[in-house]
Amino acid sequence: MSTAILKLAETGRLEEIHDNWFCKAGCAADRRKTPEPNELQMSSFWALYLLCGVFTLTALLVFFLRTIRQYIRYKRKLMEPSSPSSSASTSTPCSKVIYNFFNLIDEKEEAIKKSVTQHGNAQPPQIFS
Repeated sequence: MSTAILKLAETGRLEEIHDNWFCKAGCAADRRKTPEPNELQMSSFWALYLLCGVFTLTALLVFFLRTIRQYIRYKRKLMEPSSPSSSASTSTPCSKVIYNFFNLIDEKEEAIKKSVTQHGNAQPPQIFS
C-alpha cells in the first residue's frame, strides 16, 4: 500500500487526485463559488454525522433505561423482605434516591472489575436477574 502511494506521489498523480477530490488551499475564499460535483467538503457528510449522532444518542438512552430498570428491581428486592412498618417510609427525598442509584452503579462497576481481575473465572458474575 505504501509503495503504491509512493509511486503516485513520484508521478504527480497523488497531487491530481488530491486536487480533484479535496478542497483546494483557497477554499475559504471560494465559498461563494459552487464546488465541482466530485469535490468532497464537510457538507458532503451531513447524513453520516446525523446517523452517528442518532445511533450514539439511542445507545446512551438504552443504557440509561436498562440501568434505571435494574435500579427499580434492586429497590423492589430490598423492599420485599421488609416489614409493613418500613413501608410507611416510602417517601424518600430525591437526593437519597439519586445517591442510592449512583451507589448501585458503583457496586456494579466493582463487581465487573472483580470478574476481570479473576483469571480463572470464565463467566461474569450475576449482579441482577
